[in-house]
Amino acid sequence: MKRESALAYNINIGDKVEGMIRHLCSRIPDKEWSGVLFYTVTGTFEEGLTVECKDICLMDVGSATYTEFDTSPDIAGYMVEHDLLDCHLGLIHSHSTFSAFFSGTDTSTLQEEGSYKNNFVSLIVNNAGQYVAAITRHVYSEVKNNTTYTYEMFGDGTVAGQEEGTEKKECIEYFMMNVNKPEVQQNAVDARIDEILENKRKAASKVKVYSGGGWYNDRTSYDFYYNSYAQEYNKGKSALEQSDKYKQMNIPWEEEEFKTISNKSEVDEKVLTTVMARLLTGSITCNATKVDVGSWIENYDKAYSRIFEDLVDYSEWLAPYLEFIMYHIPGAPTDIIDDALAAVYANEIIKRIGKPKGDFSKELIDQLKFYGTE
Repeated sequence: MKRESALAYNINIGDKVEGMIRHLCSRIPDKEWSGVLFYTVTGTFEEGLTVECKDICLMDVGSATYTEFDTSPDIAGYMVEHDLLDCHLGLIHSHSTFSAFFSGTDTSTLQEEGSYKNNFVSLIVNNAGQYVAAITRHVYSEVKNNTTYTYEMFGDGTVAGQEEGTEKKECIEYFMMNVNKPEVQQNAVDARIDEILENKRKAASKVKVYSGGGWYNDRTSYDFYYNSYAQEYNKGKSALEQSDKYKQMNIPWEEEEFKTISNKSEVDEKVLTTVMARLLTGSITCNATKVDVGSWIENYDKAYSRIFEDLVDYSEWLAPYLEFIMYHIPGAPTDIIDDALAAVYANEIIKRIGKPKGDFSKELIDQLKFYGTE
């Protein structure tokens, strides 16, 4: 169980480990990864508990929402090769593009690992540089009590007595830690990447999509434009004009006919209704024509608070379901992941939902922001 403490428990990342985390997040930006965290400890839970991170051994590259690994001889070999035999072994894993928090699965891992280890440390990170950490302890306790009792004995009066007893308890407690990490200076290349991605996100919020003979929007790639409109575009063109060399010199969407298509595009209301019905009801098979989207928006928090007692469990369920919804827009191609299309519809859904009415609708909006922008 989670416990609060008036004392501050610290975990220090250090330059070496921070560099490794940033590198892993950069190389594996769209999947969760996990590995062994090597660390040392000073102090106690009663005074100055501090964890010093020493190294990381990557063990698994998972999916967009899940990662796991089993212990193996590789870990022992890594410890010998990197002089880590005096270290304790914990867990580090990435939440990729999602928030860094302890999900239901993560807290279950704390309980499981903490049940057969005196202490266990887990560190969760994400691409944005948000970190959270927790440490467990296996507690055995005895509660001594005095019980006073009375009862009636066949009408012969009241009998009073007193008993002394001892109740033994065992539980796994975990405490959140203060994460201390160095500030890594952003280089010029990273800054330029961030600038370009932010510009694309802003552009996506203004783009409108039309589904009718194909999908078009201002952020769609050149190949998608060309493949969708190739036959019409190539009418009357010479072999040279249809070649890859010519295509690189003359980008189709710069021609007036493509600008006209883009300018006339708009969100398909029927498709939007289907997407919102599936998202709000939590059912991919629902009949969108019979779903009152407005009523679901109004009562979303009430409905989901009855299903999920814990907001963390809801968030863990929502993440993969939302990913499926946003990358399976009805009528869109199924062989590509269209981030631009997902951004357009995410923005419109956020707009339609409006101000959140509770924690569940707020979490829904926050996760939608991973796909679009306000």
